Amino acid sequence: MRFWINSTTRLTFLAHARLDGETFGCVIAEAMIHGKPVVTHRSSIRNAQLELVDESCGFAVDQNDFKQYAAKLKVLMENRDLREKMGAAARKKAMENYEAGLIARKLEAMYLEELERKGGLKN
Repeated sequence: MRFWINSTTRLTFLAHARLDGETFGCVIAEAMIHGKPVVTHRSSIRNAQLELVDESCGFAVDQNDFKQYAAKLKVLMENRDLREKMGAAARKKAMENYEAGLIARKLEAMYLEELERKGGLKN
């Protein structure tokens, strides 16, 4: 994985390149929460990264298509407005779906629902 950093040493997007794909994609979700668009690729093994990255917040290119991958990196390097637009969409998507407090509340609700279904806690 690589982050592209501009001349003011500010992270501008995530260049995700993991050959075996992702089972979830924590690094991707973290970049998105910080408002960074993502360039990733499909994998023959795992593709959870495709659940996180859509056309509103980044690019997912074909596996082993290095020219397409490089072209998408170039698009983001050269187009600040697009980076900012995709970054805002990435942050919105991440905050609505992957933010830690949200995940904890959803998990708690699932546990409580299961406990209620099983008859509650026994003292």
